[in-house]
Amino acid sequence: MLVRAPAKINLFLRVGSRRADGYHSIETLFHAIGLYDDLTLKPAKTLSFRATGIPSPSSSGNLVHRAAQLLRQETGCIRGAMIRLHKRIPLGAGLGGGSSDAAATLIGLNRLWHLGLSRKRLLALAARLGSDVPFFLQGGTAVGTGRGERLRPIPSRLRAWAVLLKPSFGVSTKDAYAALDRVKSRPRPSVSLGAIERAVHRGNLTALRVHNDFEAVVFRMHPSLARLKSSLLDAGATTAFMTGSGSTVVGLFIPGGQARRAARKSAGRGIWSAAAPLSR
Repeated sequence: MLVRAPAKINLFLRVGSRRADGYHSIETLFHAIGLYDDLTLKPAKTLSFRATGIPSPSSSGNLVHRAAQLLRQETGCIRGAMIRLHKRIPLGAGLGGGSSDAAATLIGLNRLWHLGLSRKRLLALAARLGSDVPFFLQGGTAVGTGRGERLRPIPSRLRAWAVLLKPSFGVSTKDAYAALDRVKSRPRPSVSLGAIERAVHRGNLTALRVHNDFEAVVFRMHPSLARLKSSLLDAGATTAFMTGSGSTVVGLFIPGGQARRAARKSAGRGIWSAAAPLSR
């Protein structure tokens, strides 16, 4: 069984204050893109896991393994599976690769083991694995609130390609939140979530103005990211921004060869690059 695990970008990300449970409340707009990790699952007597492609944590440090163990614990299932993950989505990138892999594991093993868990039950398990994991059970485009786990699907008519540039370093989500917490007064976004949602719904790429609270503080930590953003705008992107807590910088391009050319031109010199369409 093959389950594809897509990456995501955030077209809006506003971070609130820290909550009593230690998490921050956020408002975000997730949009899946056509860059995938591939998860292959086969019946087996024991549970085994192996990853290929872009390096990722092995065994207990990987969200795939944690998702499989959580599913067994919560259902009492004693079946095994041979799980093979081929990674194309880099880690520490703000693209949600690990969370997407975890969601794909829940979906795949629910089918492979004939568990019959409802969507509601899977979403509850997903939220225990990470704030972004519930979105990947749903995919597409959605507004996320709470920790990001409360989702409201929205239709997207955007027709665009995303060029993704990631330097050799990642950004720790924990460090990004800590840096944001040290900012005493954050300016309000120059664009509202509602305005971005309307642009997405109408497919109006030229009206799309992305906002990410993390961008300013992470750019101060890593000035090279600001230069990557400028390079995407110079290459013809209609808008460019950092996704999630970084370190990937994204440029949105009108469909056509320009996006692929920009990705090829930026590759090398310690920069990972890819071009992928926004998922419908």
